[in-house]
Amino acid sequence: MQENSPLLQLQNVGYLAGDAKILNNINFSLRAGEFKLIT
Repeated sequence: MQENSPLLQLQNVGYLAGDAKILNNINFSLRAGEFKLIT
């Protein structure tokens, strides 16, 4: 793995709750040493 490669990467993620679209086309990456909070 390259030093700058993400440890976790999500691309084009979506989420539905019933008929309600909560998330659409979300992209996220996390690299070593980073801390992110999703609220």
